[in-house]
Amino acid sequence: MIEAAQDLGANTSKAFFRVMLPLTAPGLLAGSILTFVPAVGSYITVELMGGGKTTMIGRVIATQFGTAGNWPLGSAMSIVLMVIVTIAALLYFRAGRGERIAL
Repeated sequence: MIEAAQDLGANTSKAFFRVMLPLTAPGLLAGSILTFVPAVGSYITVELMGGGKTTMIGRVIATQFGTAGNWPLGSAMSIVLMVIVTIAALLYFRAGRGERIAL
């Protein structure tokens, strides 16, 4: 399809953004969600496996609620994280229905 787009006059970047990106968008979204959601939610895995030496968002939020006692910041971080995950899931479901995603 890239070759056909170039034969019809599209340059390389236009062929990529108009042909390749729409075809790969569902896979990109699925891969992003499959790697992002475990990184977001698994703070206990970091504790058990890494001993808390690595910084992950779940651990930072848990620290804000527990050790730091900064509930407003922990709540704000949780809400932002929820919004990001919800938007990513909605984009993925929209791509699964075959609708075009405007990036």
